[in-house]
Amino acid sequence: MRKPLIVATIAIAAGGFASPWIMGSIAEDQFSQTISLLKESEDTYMSIAESDFDRGYANSHARIKFAYTFPEDELPPFSVIVESKLQHTPLSSNDQGTYIFEITSEDKILLEDIPTDVKAFIDEHLGGYLLTGNSHMSLFGNGGTTLSTQAVNFEDAMNQTLVQIDPIVMNFEGNLTASNGTMNFSVPNSIIKTPSAEISINETTLSSDIIAHESGYNTGSSELTVQKINVLSQMGQIDLNNFSIEASTEILDEKLNTIMSYNIESISAPFPITSARYDIEFNGLSLEAMALLDELNQQSAEFVPTALESEKFIIDIANATLQPGLQFNQALNVNAFGGNWFADVDLEFTGIEGIELQQLINPELAPKAISADIKVEIDSTAIMQTPAAPMVSPYLNQGLIKQTNEKLVSEIKLSNGKLMVNQQEFPIEPLIESLLMKMSELPTH
Repeated sequence: MRKPLIVATIAIAAGGFASPWIMGSIAEDQFSQTISLLKESEDTYMSIAESDFDRGYANSHARIKFAYTFPEDELPPFSVIVESKLQHTPLSSNDQGTYIFEITSEDKILLEDIPTDVKAFIDEHLGGYLLTGNSHMSLFGNGGTTLSTQAVNFEDAMNQTLVQIDPIVMNFEGNLTASNGTMNFSVPNSIIKTPSAEISINETTLSSDIIAHESGYNTGSSELTVQKINVLSQMGQIDLNNFSIEASTEILDEKLNTIMSYNIESISAPFPITSARYDIEFNGLSLEAMALLDELNQQSAEFVPTALESEKFIIDIANATLQPGLQFNQALNVNAFGGNWFADVDLEFTGIEGIELQQLINPELAPKAISADIKVEIDSTAIMQTPAAPMVSPYLNQGLIKQTNEKLVSEIKLSNGKLMVNQQEFPIEPLIESLLMKMSELPTH
C-alpha cells in the first residue's frame, strides 16, 4: 500500500533536483533569444560587442556589452555593460518578492571605455554603477525589472556648484524584448545650484504603455509629469506647477496617428503668462513613408546621405508621405495679460483626384489639394494690454477679425481652392503671387 506513495515521493524529489537545471536551461535559451533579437535591432550607432552566459546548477551569470559609436564631433565611443546574477530554483526571491518557478536576478549596469574623469565621478558618487536592481522572469518570457541609482550629492566649492538628486527608480513589467509592457520612472526631488541660478524639481514621474505592432513599430502611450519646477535667477523667480507631457501613437489602416500634449497648469513668473497648453496631432503618415524615413536616418551619419543624391528617392518619400488624409492639427490655449488666448489650426492634404503629386507644384492647383480650418479667439481686454493693440482697429475694418461679445475672433477656411475669412471670400491668387515673388527674391546661395 505504501509503494505508490514512495514512488511519488521519489518522483517529486527527482523533479525538485532536476528543476534548477531545467530552469537554467530555459534561462539560457531566453538569454540567447534576447541576444538574437537585440542583434536584429542593431543600428548605425549601437552593436552587441560581447555576450556571455555562464550556466550553473542553481545560479548563473549573464553579461552583455553594448558598444556605442557616434560621429567624432558628437560623442566619443563608450560601452554599456549589463551584468546579471541569476537564480533558477523552484522557489527564489529578491528585493521585489518571492517567486515560484520564476527566474530571478540581481542586475548591475555600468559604463566602460569612458574618459577617466567620468569614471572617477561615477565611482565616487554612484558607487561605480549607473543602475542596480532586481528582475524576475517567468518560464514563458514575461516578467519585470526594477532598477535604481544611488542618491547624487555633488558639491564643487571652487565653482560654487551643488547637485542633489534623489535615487532614480525605474520599473518595467512586460516581455523579454520590452516590446510589450509598462514602464514607470520616478525622481522624488532634484536641486541644482550655481552662482547664477537655483533650480529645484519635485516629483518627476514617467509612465508608458508599450504595444508591439505587426509592422515592427511600437505604439502606445506615455505621460511625463512634474509636480513643481522652481527657478530662481537674476531674472527673478519662476514657479511652474503640474507640468505634463502626454503622447500616444496608434496604427490604423497601415497609417500612423500621433497625439502630443504639453500642459502647465499654473505659472508664476516675471512675464504675464499664468497657464499654457499646446496640443498636436499628426495623423495619416503611411508606414511606407516611415520605412523610407528610417532608411534616410540610417544614412544620417554621412556628410551627404546618398539617398538625397537620388531624385527618385526624394519623390518616393514625397509620394508616400503626401497621401490624402494626412493631417496636421494644432491647438494653443494660453492665459496671459489677464485673459485667454486660443488658436486652433487644422490642416489636411486632400489631393486632387486624377492629379499626380508632381503636378501640384502648379500654384493654381496646390491650394485645391489642401484644406485648412483655422480659428483664433482672444479676450479683448487681454490683447489691449499688448503692443498688438494698435493693430486691432485696422484688422476689424478689413474684416480679418471680428468682435464677438468680449472676444476678438478670426475664422479662416480653405477648401477646394476657395479662401474664406470670417465668412467672406478673399481671392487667393494675389496671396500666392505675392508669396512666389518673395520666394524669388531670396538669395540662392
